[in-house]
Amino acid sequence: MRWFEPYLQTILMEAGEEGLRINNIVLGICNMEPKLFNTPHTYEEAWKEVYQFLRAESKKVESPYRYVEGKRGHFFFDGNNVAEETQMTIEF
Repeated sequence: MRWFEPYLQTILMEAGEEGLRINNIVLGICNMEPKLFNTPHTYEEAWKEVYQFLRAESKKVESPYRYVEGKRGHFFFDGNNVAEETQMTIEF
């Protein structure tokens, strides 16, 4: 999991099916990132990483990240396409 994925999922779920433009997504991620103890990622660095991630993920059939048709640079989170996560059990 990349550093921005929890923030990305939260932002896109709040946006709904209309999605958000990539610039607004990255601004939201940069604002949500804690800056107290670690060095924050610059806007340009975050924009490149998030855009490359969303473009690659939106082309995969099993990915919950989708490109909004008819809106340039807009993405949304398809909650219906989320794979069930398995939980690891530890036996002693």
